[in-house]
Amino acid sequence: MMDGLDTLTGAEMQQLRDGIKAMQANKRGAIVGKDRLAAMNKRVGESIKVESFNYKDINLEIEIIGEFPPGRYDQSAVINRDYLNDAMDQYNQRQSKSGKDRHPLSDKSLNLVWLKVPDTEAFNRVAEQITSSSLYTSPAVKCETASSGIASFLDAYKDLLWGMRWLLVPAILVTMALVIANAISINVASAGRRWPS
Repeated sequence: MMDGLDTLTGAEMQQLRDGIKAMQANKRGAIVGKDRLAAMNKRVGESIKVESFNYKDINLEIEIIGEFPPGRYDQSAVINRDYLNDAMDQYNQRQSKSGKDRHPLSDKSLNLVWLKVPDTEAFNRVAEQITSSSLYTSPAVKCETASSGIASFLDAYKDLLWGMRWLLVPAILVTMALVIANAISINVASAGRRWPS
């Protein structure tokens, strides 16, 4: 699920569908946003090499086969997940032949899946099916609403926000009070020199 796709016009939706079909036909294909292409100084039809911070030693040769319609996904890019999975399998085969361990993220190449459901009741049914299934226990799958996920993300910044609220804001107020007091005392002193008693 990608938010905002329901706002695309007919031509924009067709552009996206054409890109998806091309990615299904070519596993090395990618759809990239306009701003991301400009930042990389690339165009549709060119290739790039992708090296991941998370999936160490998994390097992919990507062909840019489409561009996202202008708007929300200008900074984004998507690839075919089968290409990543195939690259991971090839890496593990090489490791196995040389007697080394599999890639540490072999079973964790899917990090996040968004599902759009009509209401809370549907979400609860889907979450129950996923969490009670024996297929999703190693690693365990966590189901949560979008608002819960955002709250979990922001929880990491809780101490920073606390510090800004209770340390930085009072310090700014004290500094402003000193500046205002200083400005008032300068004005009073200069007024006293102009009109001696």
